[in-house]
Amino acid sequence: MRMVKFAIPLVLFALMAANVKADDKVETWTGTLAAAPADAKAGVVATLKVKDGDKEVAVALWAEGDAAKELKEWAAKGAKAKVSGTKVDATNVKVTKLEKAE
Repeated sequence: MRMVKFAIPLVLFALMAANVKADDKVETWTGTLAAAPADAKAGVVATLKVKDGDKEVAVALWAEGDAAKELKEWAAKGAKAKVSGTKVDATNVKVTKLEKAE
């Protein structure tokens, strides 16, 4: 009986960990880069304006290192970009890859 008492939490933890990994799906968006707004959360380096049906939505881009530097440079120029990353929520993306869009 003691083994069952310890096994159940381990199984639940494994299931929760598997669920977290499943949500980390890499997606790609294409749009126009812009500088992060003054009231953006710390860590947001730029925004990407993308079409969502009939309206345009600004997605906050989070990045580190060279990707953050490149995003800031491209955003200052208003460049078109193809951004790949994982969605943190509906309007925030952790960037893993950045390419110029045509």
